[in-house]
Amino acid sequence: MGEYHRVTVEIGGHTLVLRTQNDPEYINKLAQYVDDKIKSLAEKNPKLSISQLALVTAINLADEIHSAKEKATRGAKKR
Repeated sequence: MGEYHRVTVEIGGHTLVLRTQNDPEYINKLAQYVDDKIKSLAEKNPKLSISQLALVTAINLADEIHSAKEKATRGAKKR
């Protein structure tokens, strides 16, 4: 198994320390992406709590993943 790294990230104003085998730069990019999504949603919906923002962001990201998978599947079927 690979080496574990401790990576400190800030998402939605909260600091998290993650233990991961992934490249720390990659984890920081992911955390920044999620933080940007939360900030964007917060600007449009200032009354939402951080918990609500996190949940809506999770649904939005799940939609992005699902849509990308469907698109990839359709592309593979056309070949």
